[in-house]
Amino acid sequence: MHVDFTHPLGATAPSRGFQILKADGTPQDISGATAKFRIRRKGEDAVLIERDCTIADEANAIFQFDWDVDDFGAGYLDAAGFYVGTLEITFADSKIGKELHVDFALESE
Repeated sequence: MHVDFTHPLGATAPSRGFQILKADGTPQDISGATAKFRIRRKGEDAVLIERDCTIADEANAIFQFDWDVDDFGAGYLDAAGFYVGTLEITFADSKIGKELHVDFALESE
């Protein structure tokens, strides 16, 4: 199974950065944009985590997702396995303009 990254189960570091590029490979203008990151188990519809991201590097169009210790409690990301993350970007004009999907694995240490 393809995964974009792996992360240790229960670890709050490192944060994850997501770069948003235009079709020509250059950074998207994200000034004034916001982003939410939603996580669900692979093959399931229920959203386990939904959190705002921060802009880590506006010039290079990078949003950052920070893990929280509460993310790994019962009913959330409480087991090793495969997950899907969706980054939904709302641009300054209030239009949802882009979604980025990532597959990742949580691994037991």
